[in-house]
Amino acid sequence: MTDQHLRASAEDVFAAGDVALAHNESAGRRLPVEHWGEAETMGAIAGSGAAGEQRSWRDAPGFWTVLGERVLKYAAWGDGFSESRVTFHDEPDGAFTVWYGKNGTTVGVLTHQADEDYARGTELVERGAALP
Repeated sequence: MTDQHLRASAEDVFAAGDVALAHNESAGRRLPVEHWGEAETMGAIAGSGAAGEQRSWRDAPGFWTVLGERVLKYAAWGDGFSESRVTFHDEPDGAFTVWYGKNGTTVGVLTHQADEDYARGTELVERGAALP
């Protein structure tokens, strides 16, 4: 387990990626992550800490994947949702966004060919903003 700076309880020990149960400052709790993108982000924060800087892990975990000709991007806290809203974009490639919420708060976003929604959704998740 680590704090938001990726420091473990042992002196001068940092942990990142799937070996760490790190405190995420935006989520307000520890989160397990298992994607290389999170390990890369967390590794940079841990390395900064080892070099004497004071950075915090606060990004919403996310990933992207390719299924056939579709690229899906997803960001969420990963502990469930109680509602979802789908937006279909007027694009020939079938672009869409799924907004995930819990008690009216944005807790996740899934997109295909909607990078602006992905960036906005990630920010809404991190801020604990209302579901769009």
